[in-house]
Amino acid sequence: MGDQNLKKHRLGWIGIGRMGFPMADRLLKKGCDVAVYNRTRAKAEPLAAQGARIADSPAALADRDIVFTMVSGSQDLLDVVTGPSGFAPGGAGQRQRQGGQGRPPQPGGVRIAQRV
Repeated sequence: MGDQNLKKHRLGWIGIGRMGFPMADRLLKKGCDVAVYNRTRAKAEPLAAQGARIADSPAALADRDIVFTMVSGSQDLLDVVTGPSGFAPGGAGQRQRQGGQGRPPQPGGVRIAQRV
């Protein structure tokens, strides 16, 4: 997907840690419309200076065309997607791309994908 294609979409980003921050930052620098959520709001606040909208919960990203997740564990993923404050509590209707930390997929991840 080229730069111009991403600019056509309203993007959501969940997880502004060591991996998520630079990725969301790069999208903002390319001129993308990005809304971000992080459990620790202070970690997301520097992105507001770049034009990001800070969401108060994953549910606030439900109107986004694409929501990227960069969370550390399987339960965290379930919580931000299908939990009571998740962006798709009834199941993932949006296209979602899950980031990881360099580990191969685990069998639990397949079960999560089936649940989502």
